[in-house]
Amino acid sequence: MVLTQQSLFELRDGLLYRFSGESEQTELYVSAHLRETVLVMHHNHPIAGHTATKKLTARLLTKFWWPGLRKDVCSWVYKCRPCQERRAQAPQRNPQTVPVPTRPFQKVSIDVKGPLPTSCRGNRFVLVITCALTRWPETFALPEVPAWVVAKILFEEIICRYGFIEELVSDRGMNFLSEIVRELLALMKVRHHTTTGYHPQANGIPERFNRSWAEGVGKQLDQEKGD
Repeated sequence: MVLTQQSLFELRDGLLYRFSGESEQTELYVSAHLRETVLVMHHNHPIAGHTATKKLTARLLTKFWWPGLRKDVCSWVYKCRPCQERRAQAPQRNPQTVPVPTRPFQKVSIDVKGPLPTSCRGNRFVLVITCALTRWPETFALPEVPAWVVAKILFEEIICRYGFIEELVSDRGMNFLSEIVRELLALMKVRHHTTTGYHPQANGIPERFNRSWAEGVGKQLDQEKGD
């Protein structure tokens, strides 16, 4: 064992581990020639989702350590070409006071992502329904998003599973304003609020999810086609 001012290093089975007294966790020391591999696997790999700098740093520090890790992560993400190409400028919003729901799925937001490259199962769209209280998203991969499918998913996958909703927020897409959806919402006594086509960001929760989804999975769909 080697004791430094703040950390304890220990050699186990030929691997060097660092024990930090501050975080009380053990981290594997990564030698210089393996650091790029670690960064690729935790940022560029399809399941990694091109995580942003702060989140990637926190993730790595739960398992690994090397001198200058934070600086290396910052440089790696900054130089990542897919991240540069798809980095979206955060829209500016005026602060608003919005009533907070008191139970899960009391208020939900609905939105559609797509069309995307056709998957191996023929899907091109993702319907996103998000709980306004918990921010839990339910996602449904679909080949098309007609009104009857929207109504069916709202009833079978949301209302029947989570209970009655009181408020639905959507844009003014025809599949959300269709007669069958209006009849379902009227039957269930659901208030329907719509955002304008010019300001879809007002439907903030699924819009943020869609942006995160596009920045992660969407980067892989530029190169691969899968569900």
